[in-house]
Amino acid sequence: MAQSSLACSAQEESPELVEAGRGPLSVDRLLFPGLEPRAELSRYAVPAVRVGVGLSLAVVAFTEKFANIPLGLAFLEGYPLNFTGALGVPLTDEAFVLCAGAVELLVGLWIALGTSCARL
Repeated sequence: MAQSSLACSAQEESPELVEAGRGPLSVDRLLFPGLEPRAELSRYAVPAVRVGVGLSLAVVAFTEKFANIPLGLAFLEGYPLNFTGALGVPLTDEAFVLCAGAVELLVGLWIALGTSCARL
């Protein structure tokens, strides 16, 4: 309860939020009333963002790691981020790029599917 009262008091003190903030008095609602989203579509906003972020990570994993390994190797030449030698598990740069792509793909699919480690 204390956090919500702090948030309300912070909004009341900030003139920027009053002038252009959220809610029915925001500038975008006044300038573009026809772009107001329908109420029944608002429940799809968070799942759409989740799926979009997850799929974008999966696409980047394929296009920049798996399908174009020389691109990843060129990146590692400029920025030596292969930290596996310091952990005692030395990997070649090519194996590191493939492992990074696998992790990126896995995290992207977890985000897109709404799965977490706690559910597994």
